[in-house]
Amino acid sequence: MVDFLFLLEKVSFLFFLVLLGFIIGRCFTIELKTISTLLLYVLSPIVIFSGTAKADLTPAYLAVPIIFFVICIVFGLLGLRVGQRCWKDNTQHLFALSCSTANTGYFGLPVAMAVLDDNGVALVIFSMLGITFYEYTVGFYIAARGRFSVKKSLLKLAKIPFIYAFSAGLILNLTELSLPGSIMGQLAVFKGAYTVLGMMLIGFSLANVGRQHIDWRLILFTTFSKYICWPLIITILILVDQQYTQWLDQQIIFVMLLVAVVPLAANTIALAIELNVQPQKASIAVLTSTALGIIMIPLYLAILPGYLMNN
Repeated sequence: MVDFLFLLEKVSFLFFLVLLGFIIGRCFTIELKTISTLLLYVLSPIVIFSGTAKADLTPAYLAVPIIFFVICIVFGLLGLRVGQRCWKDNTQHLFALSCSTANTGYFGLPVAMAVLDDNGVALVIFSMLGITFYEYTVGFYIAARGRFSVKKSLLKLAKIPFIYAFSAGLILNLTELSLPGSIMGQLAVFKGAYTVLGMMLIGFSLANVGRQHIDWRLILFTTFSKYICWPLIITILILVDQQYTQWLDQQIIFVMLLVAVVPLAANTIALAIELNVQPQKASIAVLTSTALGIIMIPLYLAILPGYLMNN
């Protein structure tokens, strides 16, 4: 069982980065399009490439990203159906993207590095691959359809470098080739920049948000999906496994629960800015989810893993 106060300290620092971004955004003019482009087209592909290239591709590990990819698709399609009933504008597409992704990269990965060993961190990276693959493929397409035709949405999707970075890392891994250790070591620097800039982007975005951008329905629905539906689905999957297959070990269980309770993906803001799909509403929803995560993540992870592993 992980100590509640220890986790509280770790996630509070990530929220501090959001606050720092907000202060800087208030004091200086920050070009959000530039920041989102840097995250989407430079930092994210490098982090994904290095993580995929170094990962230990065992059958058990490979199943984890597949599980999360499928869960994301289910949440995305259900979210779109719910969104169509609740909003008449492209907020419905924003909701579908928001409720079907998780902040594994900027939030989950730093927490994992603080509380897990190298295998546990690798598992989180694999989970991150499944969610991020969805985010930059199906999720991106769902969000793009809020403003663009099918053809234009697919063309925009083809320009996102994530798929190419993921494929290059996977080929490097499967062929057992490797880049020089000095280069891989330097690529690790991008992980810190990825986390810091990703969390600060939330604050940068909020610096230019007004009351007219607050959508209480979006906040309520995304919060419910993130902190009730996601943990519930993962808990059910774990209980079913323990009852019938017992395939999941304790570390995989903890990682799945961690991924289930991290906040809404900060990349939602980057994608919303890139596609011009309600970025202000996205900022507020992500901030609310992140703020709640300061308490919800330590609370869930201090209670659920011990309960499930003892049953």
